[in-house]
Amino acid sequence: MIGRMIPRKPLATLLAVLVLGFVGCEYRPVETPPPSDSESKVQVWQGGNQQFVPLEPVDPSKVIVRLAMPGSRTLEQIADSFDLEIVETIGLRHAVLQGVYTVSALVADPDIQAASPNNGVGTAGNDYTFGFYEGEWTPGRHSQALEHLSLSKLHELGTGNRVRILVGDTGVDSSHPLLANNLQLLEPAIHVLGSVEPPPDNPAAAPAFGHGTHVAGCVLRVAPDATIVPVRILDYNGTGSLQDFVRFLVLALNPELHINIINLSMSTSNNVTVVNRLLNDLEQRGIVVVAAAGNYDYKNVSIAPPPSPLATRPNVVGVIAVDGVDVLAPFSRFGMNLRLGAPGVDIESAYPGYGQMPPGVTTGSGTSFAAPLVAGSIATIMEIGGMVPTEALNALIENAKSVVPTTSCMYGRIDPFRTARGLVPQGPLHTQLR
Repeated sequence: MIGRMIPRKPLATLLAVLVLGFVGCEYRPVETPPPSDSESKVQVWQGGNQQFVPLEPVDPSKVIVRLAMPGSRTLEQIADSFDLEIVETIGLRHAVLQGVYTVSALVADPDIQAASPNNGVGTAGNDYTFGFYEGEWTPGRHSQALEHLSLSKLHELGTGNRVRILVGDTGVDSSHPLLANNLQLLEPAIHVLGSVEPPPDNPAAAPAFGHGTHVAGCVLRVAPDATIVPVRILDYNGTGSLQDFVRFLVLALNPELHINIINLSMSTSNNVTVVNRLLNDLEQRGIVVVAAAGNYDYKNVSIAPPPSPLATRPNVVGVIAVDGVDVLAPFSRFGMNLRLGAPGVDIESAYPGYGQMPPGVTTGSGTSFAAPLVAGSIATIMEIGGMVPTEALNALIENAKSVVPTTSCMYGRIDPFRTARGLVPQGPLHTQLR
């Protein structure tokens, strides 16, 4: 395990005594040249000054390629053959090229396994979008839905200790008292505290501002002793580029990080071949990927659109949101190609303040906040049962409760306490990736 673990106070205690500590800065992953025989080295932040770097903009003149391994040519030779410039390498087998190209020509090359344009922001006409459509912030409301999880009883059995969860989102407020002792921050500065500066008019008005902080707090509602490794891949409007997303997924494969679970409270508009290949890599490593089904404007749209293609991938755990009586939340996308449901209405969690009452906490509704409850449940069941991530996921599936309508998702709403009661500890938790 990398980094130093610090004893943590129970989340319920901290919720009552929050002190706001938000700092608005923006980071993105900065790659170092990869060694010849492994992925890029990972360094733990030791404190001190950080290098502030913006996220990569959407730029369709760039294309992300996945190289065949072994290949017959070097990356330089491949780029020269298409008259493309090498912008950066990501790990051992991914690279960003720039110039005039067609995807069909690139993928026809035997040394290129997949290629996808660096699209990404949710603007009309783009082929791919990365981001989320926020449900709503609901300050001051109390969540009945969370009561179904019996968290206080669950935490008598386990708290997710030694489980490591990679959270790709808008970043986190790393000084927030609900999160500070549970974070492992990486160097160079890829964790993020927020954005370079708040939106110019009213920071609280930006619907995605604080999203990553809230998501990380949701994980800790269920797994208060888990370690969260936060990485910023979305801006405060909830959008990002394929280039940063690929960096994130490659980072997850780094064996030095010992990642067990990934939470993605975000969505994509289409299947992306480079991403799909990386999801296969993660599955082979035994890393479980949890993703939000996606929300929609149910007040103005009569028929729910299909769920996010990312959440419907066979090697991703797609999550719908349900209310306090296990009924599909009105804003939640749904489908039998999504595996699980979780509470997603009026979920109380950490937030970077800005007038919320009490400061540093708010409630939010959306599948973005249901997904991390599943990620946290997997972590806690891992500890209680001495299980690897896929075993813990299967245990939760076997004990899932029915939702209404039953066609909302494949298995039902998670019940981590019911799952935990049926487990007998089988030895120490396996934290090494398989």
